[in-house]
Amino acid sequence: MPESQLHPASFVVRSARFLAGAVSLAILGCASPGSRASDGSAVLAQTAPAPATPVEPARADDVPDVDLSGALLYQLMAAEVAAQRGELGTAYAVYLKLARDTRDPRLARRATELALRGRALGEALEAAKLWHQLAPRSSEAGQTVAMLYAASGKFDEAHALFSEQLKVAAQPAEELGRIQRALTRSQDRAGAFALLERLAQPYGKTAEVRLVLASGAQAAGLNSRAIEEAKAAVELAPDSERAAMTAAQLMQGSDRRGAIDTLARHLERNPKATDPRLAYARLLIADKQYTAARRMVTPLPPPCSPPIFSERRVVPGM
Repeated sequence: MPESQLHPASFVVRSARFLAGAVSLAILGCASPGSRASDGSAVLAQTAPAPATPVEPARADDVPDVDLSGALLYQLMAAEVAAQRGELGTAYAVYLKLARDTRDPRLARRATELALRGRALGEALEAAKLWHQLAPRSSEAGQTVAMLYAASGKFDEAHALFSEQLKVAAQPAEELGRIQRALTRSQDRAGAFALLERLAQPYGKTAEVRLVLASGAQAAGLNSRAIEEAKAAVELAPDSERAAMTAAQLMQGSDRRGAIDTLARHLERNPKATDPRLAYARLLIADKQYTAARRMVTPLPPPCSPPIFSERRVVPGM
């Protein structure tokens, strides 16, 4: 029978089979789960700090050999249809149950995404904990659980996971900075900064870590502490442009004179630094030191040099 003469019921059956196959291939198929972009990935990325390296696909020994039976395919298809219709609670419950039954971390990850998409923090934490349990070597799973712990006010649990991530990080200061930026979304700003302090203790003798603490203190509304940390960073790295600029920016509102002095000392050591010079000039203008500011923007020539601008006379015939 020609394809165009297929009965409508037969077409529906074929469509359902195709959808089931597509769902199973995307979630449990041979394709790498890291290559599949889901509709909850954006929310997940906003919750967990960006990893130092690209997200790794699930390890082969972390993924069980799941039998794609007809019943499992039907449940996956039903869950995806529910998610597309906005029935996130139903889809989440199905994925979480299937993850527990199959022990497949990819299904737990999908449940986590659906819960985050529905802004269900408690359910997201439950699914993320299962995801981390099923894939203990996944940095993405560990970061997500840690951030959800912090968002739930469970800072001790978050500290344990974040500490392990810092120990294996190639650049602990950069990893701490990513954690600090993620913690700014916590409702408990004081608790988040206390967690950041605890995490920074083993690494606090570097200027980079002190600057991370300065950013964390500023986010928590602790301006005096932020200035203190920025000043410590300048002392540890007097040639660091970032440290000098950060300290001056934090100080300009409450201690303009101190901010001016900080940039002046930096420019003495680094006279060719452009951004600190411009920032210094702006602070001088705010302090009404216009002559000094003009020197910073356009340095005066030596006394014996000819004037920059000279009067030009028009000679007839030329």
